Amino acid sequence: MWARGVAIKNALTPEQQATLRDMSLEIAKDHAAFTKLEEETGKRITAKVERVKAGAQKWADSGRDPSAIARVMEGGFKPLMDADKVFEAEAVLDRVLEQLQLDAK
Repeated sequence: MWARGVAIKNALTPEQQATLRDMSLEIAKDHAAFTKLEEETGKRITAKVERVKAGAQKWADSGRDPSAIARVMEGGFKPLMDADKVFEAEAVLDRVLEQLQLDAK
């Protein structure tokens, strides 16, 4: 496979080879940026899930029923994550956290 790629590259003009190099660098940069975005999003969502868990535990500790939180997490957040709709799932977390914050006041 690699030898075929070299043969194709060698068939290109110097200008085309330069364009190919530039495109390869852009693809590598885009891949690195995407990987960084994935990592940052994963860390952010993990932190938010932990905050939701802590909020639900506070509800339970104070005698309040946290089943509403569990329903939203199971019925809203989890299906979105399973469908790789990460940003929509994060929005669900944000709404739950907002509600927990309002209820804490």
